[in-house]
Amino acid sequence: MSTVHFTHVDLRRGKPTLAWHAFDVALRNDADRTRWVVIPQRADAVSEGGVRGVDVFELPAGDGVPIGAPTAYLWRFEGTGGFWAIRLPATATIELHSLELKAWWDKEPAEAAFEVVFADEVLVGGEPAARWLGHEDVGAASGSFQARVEPLRLKTLHWRRNDKGESGVAEKPVELVGASRVRVKVPLSAHFPAEPIRAAADLARLVGRRVRVDGTARRAKLGTVVVGDGFSVYCGGLSDSLLGARFTVEGTLERSDEAMTSPGPEPSAGTEGSIFLLRGWRVVEPTR
Repeated sequence: MSTVHFTHVDLRRGKPTLAWHAFDVALRNDADRTRWVVIPQRADAVSEGGVRGVDVFELPAGDGVPIGAPTAYLWRFEGTGGFWAIRLPATATIELHSLELKAWWDKEPAEAAFEVVFADEVLVGGEPAARWLGHEDVGAASGSFQARVEPLRLKTLHWRRNDKGESGVAEKPVELVGASRVRVKVPLSAHFPAEPIRAAADLARLVGRRVRVDGTARRAKLGTVVVGDGFSVYCGGLSDSLLGARFTVEGTLERSDEAMTSPGPEPSAGTEGSIFLLRGWRVVEPTR
C-alpha cells in the first residue's frame, strides 16, 4: 500500500490571515507502476475547479544525495482547483522538504486535515497531463529534495498555460484515474522564533540552537557559505540560484571540527578557528 507522512516544520506569514505552512513529506509508492501523488495547495479548504496551467520545477537534492543522481520534479497546477503533484516510479521512496501549503485561518487549529491522492493518471481536459504538457518528468526512485519553491526561487523547468478565451485564460477540468485517497491529519507545531546571529561572538554560544542568519550566499572550497557581518556558516545543498543574493536562512547551528582539516573559508573571528554549519536549514526570507 502506498503511503504518505507529513510533518509540520515551519511557518511564514503574509497579509492577514494568510500563512504558508511548510511540511516535510515522506512518500512511498508500493505499486509496480508509476503513480501520481496529488497534494492540495491549501491546508484549510478543498480547492474545487479546473486548472489553467502548470509549472514544473526540478528540485535541488538534499543532504546524502550524490551529485548526478536522478532528481525529483514537482508539478504545480494553477487554477481554482490547483494542486501540487509528483510522479513516483514503481517502488519509489522519497522525501520532500518544506513543501508549502497556504491557509487563511482566522484562528489556527491544533492540526491540519486534508486529502492526498495516489492516482494512475492525471487527465487535464481529458488528456494525460504529461502529454498535455509535452514532457514526462518522472522523478527519482529515492532521495531527499528541497521543495520550498518560492523562498528558494526555483526556476521553472517546463510550463504551459491554456489558451485565452473571451473571459481570459480558460480552465480545463481535471480527472484522477485509478485514484486511492488518504486522509491526512498533521499536528501544527508551535512556531518559536530562531535566535539571530549578529556577530561572530554569537556562534559558539548558539551551537545546538535554532538560529537565523541574514547574509549573502558565496561559493567556498567546501561548499556554499552564507556570509554575515564578520562571520560565515556553511549551508550544504543551497541552490546556485541564490549565489550572490542576500537573504535570511534558519537552521540548527553545529560546529564542525572535521571541516578544519580541509581547505575552506577563513574561520570567523573570535571562534578559535572553528567552522560552523547549518543543519536542517530553510530559506525564510529571500530579499535583495
